[in-house]
Amino acid sequence: MSAELDCCILTFNCGRELVEADLLAGHLHAALSTSSDPPDVLVLALEELAPIAYSFLGGSYLTQYLLRFARVVDTLVKLWHGPDAIRYEQVTSATAGMTALLVFAQPDVARNIERVETAAVRVGNFELGNKGAVAARLHYKKGADANATQLTFVSAHLAPMEERCERRNQDWRTITENMVFQSSGTGRDAKDLSITTNGSTEEATPLLSSQSESRNQSGLYSPESYLFVAGDLNYRTADYAPPSGAAQNWPTEGSTGSNDEFASLWATDQLTRELQAGRTLHHLQEAEVRFAPTYKYSAAAQRQAAGIQSADAPLSNPWASHRVPSWCDRILYLTHGTQLRVGLYNSLPLLPSSDHRAVLFRADVPIGKTMQNGQRDQAVSSPFQLSSDAVARAARSRTKDIFVGMLALLATTWEGRTILLGMLAGAIGSWAVVRSLL
Repeated sequence: MSAELDCCILTFNCGRELVEADLLAGHLHAALSTSSDPPDVLVLALEELAPIAYSFLGGSYLTQYLLRFARVVDTLVKLWHGPDAIRYEQVTSATAGMTALLVFAQPDVARNIERVETAAVRVGNFELGNKGAVAARLHYKKGADANATQLTFVSAHLAPMEERCERRNQDWRTITENMVFQSSGTGRDAKDLSITTNGSTEEATPLLSSQSESRNQSGLYSPESYLFVAGDLNYRTADYAPPSGAAQNWPTEGSTGSNDEFASLWATDQLTRELQAGRTLHHLQEAEVRFAPTYKYSAAAQRQAAGIQSADAPLSNPWASHRVPSWCDRILYLTHGTQLRVGLYNSLPLLPSSDHRAVLFRADVPIGKTMQNGQRDQAVSSPFQLSSDAVARAARSRTKDIFVGMLALLATTWEGRTILLGMLAGAIGSWAVVRSLL
């Protein structure tokens, strides 16, 4: 029997706000500490990480947002069994527009990661990064004679609104056709793999450099790799926005899951329907959903989560009235015939900074024999061919992000207004000098 990696994935729509690190760490600890051991690998899939201006420009503009999540992990470590009990190293950090992916691993795992590849696709209007996906592929090999195991993690954010189900399917197709991993670099020690959040993270490119030429490109669906897709996939439980007054008929959040109070909503879940029809997230599967809808919570529910409103005061309805409660935040996986031992698939308590609830997935992943012993025969192929324009498209999308990000910075932030005032003062001063010379 092969060894296993204990992998934990969190997906969270941050609502473009700085996360309350201690609160999220506490929720994580409460969910994970039912096990005696912390996970080997901890993946944070983040959507709407920061405001558009900061997200589109990337780099140092995102530092404070990424550091909050590094603090979440640090606090989780301290909560587990004390400050010296466990430790995590950041293996990689990549962003594309408003979507981010952070991968942490315990040191003994990190030192056995031979290579990391990253890739990104933007699928917002005009190929902008308000929607899209960012991915990391880890090549893990423990022991000189062991077979390398590939694990691909994706953070995705698809099109919003109830009526845009077909657009979400198209977004997934676009991601599949354009998610190109360009491998470069070979084995490095764990110290070289640890990327700090102060580094350049604005573009998902290979983070391990090498003097050798890049190897062949590979796509999202690799027969050699496990695939985990997490994110605000935005599939809803209705095909149209709710009519006025519909909210009073929705069940409260006190449900234990989709098999009881939320059964009527779950019956019309778009993602389940589209998966069964083979129209999206092809070949992926999902553990049983037994948690309440993760979106959209009302401002009153967020205030209660912040402690502004007493937690003892009952909410007649925690949902925003203009959106049907839905399981927007999901985590799916593809194993090519290998069986995972899923230990946890649940939502976390609401955070005051977002109208989504985070979702947590934990599973033991067999390592060292991926695609061996006949498993290759069970591997599935990509439903779509890689686009020949994928690399050029990524560069084009990044350029658009920078342009729009700069405009948004000037129009919506104090930094931008300071720049505009400086430009105006300079123009007035130049005009005054020219007048004095006439």
